[in-house]
Amino acid sequence: MGLVPEVMISPETLNSWLIMGYGVDTYGYYRMVVLAVDSPEGYRQGHVPGAYHLEESPADLWSTRSNGISANSFQVATRAQMDAFIRRANIDSDAIIVITGSRMTAISRAYFNFRYWGFPRQQLKVLNGTSATYAAAGFALRTEAPPVPEPCQYSVCSTTGPASFSNVRASFADMLLVAEDNDVGTVIIDSRSPEEYSGKPGSTLLNRDKREYVAFEGHIRTAVNIDYQTLLVGQSNTNQLLPKEDLLQALNKHNLVGNNISFVYGKNGQDGSVLFLALDAALNLPVKLYDGGWSQWGQMAGNSAKGGPLQEDSPWRTDSASRSESISYNKPLGFIVTTGGTYNSYATKGDAINSLDLEVCGKTGEDIKTIPIAPGY
Repeated sequence: MGLVPEVMISPETLNSWLIMGYGVDTYGYYRMVVLAVDSPEGYRQGHVPGAYHLEESPADLWSTRSNGISANSFQVATRAQMDAFIRRANIDSDAIIVITGSRMTAISRAYFNFRYWGFPRQQLKVLNGTSATYAAAGFALRTEAPPVPEPCQYSVCSTTGPASFSNVRASFADMLLVAEDNDVGTVIIDSRSPEEYSGKPGSTLLNRDKREYVAFEGHIRTAVNIDYQTLLVGQSNTNQLLPKEDLLQALNKHNLVGNNISFVYGKNGQDGSVLFLALDAALNLPVKLYDGGWSQWGQMAGNSAKGGPLQEDSPWRTDSASRSESISYNKPLGFIVTTGGTYNSYATKGDAINSLDLEVCGKTGEDIKTIPIAPGY
């Protein structure tokens, strides 16, 4: 086996690079670009010195996209979003990318976006903690933005690693297959709280302003529950991933280590990404993130009195014993269920996002058939 690159770094390591320079590493990366994933206000209040702002919003971090059946928020960023950001931060094939920010969920999501768009593990570093963690270690934050660099013309379609779309992201169609199979080599991990996992009614809001919920609660069939917050240590503003040995222990409790691949999901693409970070970045284990999460899965119910948006005979319904467990419908219990949005009950495909992103980079499905599932490539 070759050298396994370390992705997670300490505040002390990052500070030394900022003072002494990054140098040239084993893979030939010789300059460093630091990112701060934060709200505009949070970024102005303090960030790691020299960090460019990656906005924690649909501007940079996620988008509303259609899987072919329905459009959902918190989906992986588009090529246009990624290209706009990496060009204004002057990220190219020579740069090591260090991801920092104010919340581990947002930091994890940014990491996933880069992995999805083909950036190899060896090009990515993640501060194990937040901006507040960096400050708590005795290092000063800055409030001013760094000088604007000369924009480059690099694109995510030019990444040194092969396109990883289907290697690290599970589409809705993928999750249907995994939910229905009995393959001991695949494991589904639900990163939500035990209450949400158990199907507690009224757990999943889709529209906070209108207090509207998904059609049903529960979890994907055969999924085990590892609350993402149990993999973090420290106060909410200084969260860090647990040490490797503790992460492995958490997985071993469910006999997950040694399986071929894990499929992880949460309420949406944010909290589930913490599990992705732990498995892919910290442990170098094969994992795919289903970023539709329960906000998507729990809405794919029939349009009977139970409140779903799909036709009763739609092949995409998830409210069945072959696809979901611990099912509890929200509408019969008095919760308002979201009825907005456009749904195609008889769509021909449920992986439209992955397919479109292959197309916009000029690749075809044949291009990824020989790419190994294991991360790191």
